[in-house]
Amino acid sequence: MKTFRRIAALLLAAGLLYSASAVGFAEASEKEEVVYIMTDAAGNVTSVNVVNIFSGGDIVDYGDYIAVKNLTTTDAITQNGDKISLSAEAERVYYQGTLEGAEIPWDISLRYFLDGTEYAPEELAGESGHLEIAFTVTENAACQGDYYQQYALQVSFTLSTLCCENIIAEDATIANSGSDKQLTFTILPGQGLNAVISADVTEFEMEAVTMNGVQLNLNVELDDAALMEQVEQLMDAIAQLTDGSAQLSDGSAQLTDGSAALETGLDSLSGGAADLDGGVASVQAGLSTMETGLEELTGQSGSLTEGSAALLEALSQIQSQLNQAQASADELEQLTEASGAIQTGLAELVSALDSLRQSVGFAQYKALMAENGLDIDSLTQGNAQAVETLTQQCAALEQTLAQIQGVSGYESQAAELAEEIASLQTLIQILSANSAAIGGMESYLDGVSAGIEQVYVGAVTLQASYAEFDDAVGELAGVLTDMVFSLSQLAGGVEQLAAACAELGDGVAAYTDGVAQLAAGFTVLADGVSTLAEGSGELLSGARQLAESGEDLYQGAAELQEGAQSLDDAISQLYGETSTLDVRVQEQIDELLNSLSGGEGECVSFVSEKNTNVTSVQFVLKTAAIEQAEEETPEDSGEEQLTFWQKLLRLFGLYYTES
Repeated sequence: MKTFRRIAALLLAAGLLYSASAVGFAEASEKEEVVYIMTDAAGNVTSVNVVNIFSGGDIVDYGDYIAVKNLTTTDAITQNGDKISLSAEAERVYYQGTLEGAEIPWDISLRYFLDGTEYAPEELAGESGHLEIAFTVTENAACQGDYYQQYALQVSFTLSTLCCENIIAEDATIANSGSDKQLTFTILPGQGLNAVISADVTEFEMEAVTMNGVQLNLNVELDDAALMEQVEQLMDAIAQLTDGSAQLSDGSAQLTDGSAALETGLDSLSGGAADLDGGVASVQAGLSTMETGLEELTGQSGSLTEGSAALLEALSQIQSQLNQAQASADELEQLTEASGAIQTGLAELVSALDSLRQSVGFAQYKALMAENGLDIDSLTQGNAQAVETLTQQCAALEQTLAQIQGVSGYESQAAELAEEIASLQTLIQILSANSAAIGGMESYLDGVSAGIEQVYVGAVTLQASYAEFDDAVGELAGVLTDMVFSLSQLAGGVEQLAAACAELGDGVAAYTDGVAQLAAGFTVLADGVSTLAEGSGELLSGARQLAESGEDLYQGAAELQEGAQSLDDAISQLYGETSTLDVRVQEQIDELLNSLSGGEGECVSFVSEKNTNVTSVQFVLKTAAIEQAEEETPEDSGEEQLTFWQKLLRLFGLYYTES
């Protein structure tokens, strides 16, 4: 039983009509060309035959054929050089011309690798292992015409699943066809192919690879307005991104300049804090010396009080004795010695108070600090300037923070800026508190100094008054000794002296109370200076930490500036490269549409440029199959003999028989 695969058979069936006599003759008759190309299994061209298809009548064609054959009728074909003439009355007339050394539009290569080793196709039949087929299609520059740019190529591999498993072909469309896998590659006009087919094979065989080349004309229509609108939106976004990156670059440069100034200011602050800490230590040492002097002064207060009491007691005894009209020489001597002791005590008191008033006071405190290398006025002014500078830098950093907050990729820099702003605000509070402490110390020391001055003036007045009193005591002793004055006058004088001595006792009591208050105030002052020392230590530590943080901030800001500049350069380059993106995209779309729409150009004969009336050109390519050699068997005498057309169809895989 016979079966026929009727692929393109209808085109050839009309050629079986009978011939007729010629009824006219025309140059370059209208025709269609079908170029049949046979290659070996590696893709090397072995033969090129062209089937020319005409309407019946007198036919003129051109082609440099080495042989021609009428496929429709038995009418003779006249070949005069490259001019072919024939006459037939059939509706469709086919004749075949054989070309020698013709260059086809495509360079085709098939290479076979089994388990990593390359095999020639004839060596591969019947082999087993892991097979890879490297299939490439490129343009053959030696071929005349623009067929490569105008024609699409459809390639079909047929692999039997009886000998091939695990078939992989990434660029192919794979379909089942009975027990076969059909692998189809579609190559658009102007496009080549570099593909790999892999499979695990057992006693490998493969049917012929078929390829069909046709002039592609898909007439694709594409509404590219929406795409171009998105491209324009992308270009606008890139322009906005360019502006934003430039602003970010400028802001990072300002941040770098500000952080450099901040770093310098923090270094100065750290040095000033170190000087302040050393000065406070010197103040503490001076206060220790003052504490020793106050302890001595407090000890003298007891002696002064005792001497005043003894004097008052002696005067009372004298007054009592005078009242009894008796006065002994021993009592007068005791009175004179007590008065001298008081005079000496008052002198020591005035000297101690003089030393104390010259040591206690804000001016003395500033002088002491200056001796230790710290100018309190400069420190106060520096604190005020530092507070103003830090306040301005805080404002600048807050502005920079506002610029980079929310910007992707700068979250860590934003967090570091926020932390630095908080540290600077804390430092401003410490410096303000330091200035306030200096002002409080000035008020306190000036108050203490005024109190000591008052005590000193009182002591000097007391010393002068007591000098007169001591003179009076001496005169009284002389009077009593010489008995010049009367007892009544002596009693009156003693009474006056006792009253003055009582007033002296009140002054001494006031003096000792003042000394006690001064000692208590000094304790408060010492505690304040101790607190100030702790604060200056914390200030020094904080200033050093801030100086280190300022350096880190500067380094981070410099890195940020470098990154922002690089980003700005890259985005500027992107902007420059995409400034004509809409034009280039439109050109690519047009080019793609042109490639898909295919042959809008004139159809050109593959055989000869003299054939100017060609309506279509089609290419049919077929490789040799990879088959195992079969044992020869005697021919079946009952097999039907094939006609020429059946043999031609079977040659190109269009005719099969089954028993």
